[in-house]
Amino acid sequence: MYVTRQYIEKTPKRRGFTMAEMMIALAIMSLIFAGAVPTYIMCLRTWTQGSVDIQAAQECSFALSRIVYGVGAQYGLRSAVASTVTGVPATSDVWTVTYTDIAGWTNSFSYNGTNDYLTYVNVDTPAGANIGKNIIAAAVTNMPSSLGIIISVTCRAIDGRYVSTNTMTTSVRWRN
Repeated sequence: MYVTRQYIEKTPKRRGFTMAEMMIALAIMSLIFAGAVPTYIMCLRTWTQGSVDIQAAQECSFALSRIVYGVGAQYGLRSAVASTVTGVPATSDVWTVTYTDIAGWTNSFSYNGTNDYLTYVNVDTPAGANIGKNIIAAAVTNMPSSLGIIISVTCRAIDGRYVSTNTMTTSVRWRN
């Protein structure tokens, strides 16, 4: 007895995905994007607001360090001779604090609230050097018993629709 082989014609192999597989993959990707895009937007907004907050803090810190420690090679209020400081208290929108430092130089810091800037003036810079920008408020008051002064600076930073204000205060005690 002979067994005959019957050759069955095989169907050719199909390559690719079926329509059902494509629809399932598309649904899964849509869900992933639906969750990822709002998260990305929220993170971007948080990052931008944080950057604006940092910018406002840096501007305040920069202005205060210039007042306390000086501009360039000039001495700041930290080296002022106590008996030569004039213009304190100064809490209005326009004020000037003048002092003589230990090297004998007469220096001054001025605030003009209408222009939102702090200016440093001495004999080297008679026109004044701008030491702070976007300053919306600044005040200088005497410490009790005239041991020094208290300086407060408020800065504002704006980036598009993001706005941040930051207030920093420091005190300078007279050394002499």
